[in-house]
Amino acid sequence: MGPLARFLPDFLPDFLPRVLPRVLPRVLPRVLPRFSSSRALAGIAGLVGLTAFALPRAPARACGQTTHQWITLHAASHLPEGALRDFVERAELRQMLLNGTMFPDGGYPIDDPYGEIAHWEPLQMAYLNWIASSQDPVDAGKGAQYTAFLFGLASHGMSDQLFDSMYMFRTKVYDGEANDLDEASDVVFASLTNPAEVPTDWIPRDELVPLYLDVADYAVDTSQMGQGQLLLRVALVAVGMGSQNPDNVAMYEALYPWGNSHLLDDAVPGTPPCQGEVIARYWRVLWPLVHGESFDGPPVLATFPADATANHETAAADVESMITIVFSRALDEPALSADQFTVEDEGGELAPFDLQLFYGDYSHVVHLKPSADLKPDEVYTVTVAPGVLTHHDELLGGYQFRFSTGDEAPAPLPDANPWDDPEPGTDTDADTDTDTDTSATDSDSDSDGTTSAGDTDTSAGGDASGSAGDSSDMTEGTGGGTESAGGDDEGEGCGCAGARPGPGGLLLALGLGLGVGRGRRRRR
Repeated sequence: MGPLARFLPDFLPDFLPRVLPRVLPRVLPRVLPRFSSSRALAGIAGLVGLTAFALPRAPARACGQTTHQWITLHAASHLPEGALRDFVERAELRQMLLNGTMFPDGGYPIDDPYGEIAHWEPLQMAYLNWIASSQDPVDAGKGAQYTAFLFGLASHGMSDQLFDSMYMFRTKVYDGEANDLDEASDVVFASLTNPAEVPTDWIPRDELVPLYLDVADYAVDTSQMGQGQLLLRVALVAVGMGSQNPDNVAMYEALYPWGNSHLLDDAVPGTPPCQGEVIARYWRVLWPLVHGESFDGPPVLATFPADATANHETAAADVESMITIVFSRALDEPALSADQFTVEDEGGELAPFDLQLFYGDYSHVVHLKPSADLKPDEVYTVTVAPGVLTHHDELLGGYQFRFSTGDEAPAPLPDANPWDDPEPGTDTDADTDTDTDTSATDSDSDSDGTTSAGDTDTSAGGDASGSAGDSSDMTEGTGGGTESAGGDDEGEGCGCAGARPGPGGLLLALGLGLGVGRGRRRRR
């Protein structure tokens, strides 16, 4: 062993955490835009990753970037034929859609709150309203670019809520914990699917600045947004590289045997295929809104179990007994009450439950967790009373669905599947301008087209965010308010995860450990 090799083990842990985090944020924004090939990005991924080699690691939650991009593109396949599907499948808008999908995680690696704010409907709706009021039309020219970016933002935010509240929730039960599930599942998912794209940079930076001030009283720096997006591109390549290494994939699979073996199972709540259908419905809510119409869509995007299904778990202690309702609009937490929900058997007896609005104010996912065993071979009707208040001061209509704990499914309720209608809430069929200008006023485009990770046998990925709540952090269904999923976890902040280091070795530390998306998915 040469003197340098003997020196590095002692030198790196002390030097890298102090020096590289200060140097790279200044160097990368000048250097990275000049490299558009995946080989160059892979080389830079290696350099950036050195920062992570000795850094402490924070708990990470939610989907990674590879998974997020797949979900966004997959969601289009769940849209009915029509103007909306034609819009999201337009090739010239793909860069904007993918950049919007990535954007909410860009703040985590540089410790900037702009990313967390972008996960949630208050900023997304402010951006939507700006588009609706300033762009005519909203689905052609510059307006189409802004709208495509919006749909990417919406996909990411909803995806994290679905993944954390249902799939990660279950992984914590079946695998014991899920602190590194985002990283592990993203690498495994990349190995199961086609290589993802590394999009060229496109962010409506200047357009977003006043919206951050209005919504969050936060003066976002446009250069910070650019740095975050660049680091996400580096992470995409690094995860793609790791996903092509069978040893890395096997190690990650072993970390979460259950969590990494159901990623493509559309029968499991919260998986990427399951999310695609819900996000397509969420887009159908947003489509008339961005065209200037008021909300008039179904109050609920999806339920788990779905209406007219059988064999629901009866044991209250089993996570599979949980009943989940995903609302179409962000809810007002202080106004939400367990009294607005009932779970009733065929004889009229009410089943007690604990109520949880999973991520608290202006989130969408409500859990009803039975606090006593359900009856076997029984049909239960779940009722959401009219008048649930949204964050936007809308009063939602009522909703019902039913399921069976026995082998025979009940007949479907007539109004439980409003999404079977081709275009609920809108018949908007605006013209689509295929001659869209792909350069926005303040948006950067570093090169033409996309960089495919497949050029070097890589696929995309690398991100996380999200804190799944403990099942005990709930409010009794007999009345009272609700409690967000954060519970005691909210006091933990973004501190170190004193557990194991990532098993993928230096290669995956390169892109993943630099903190891309490793923030807490709790905003307060």
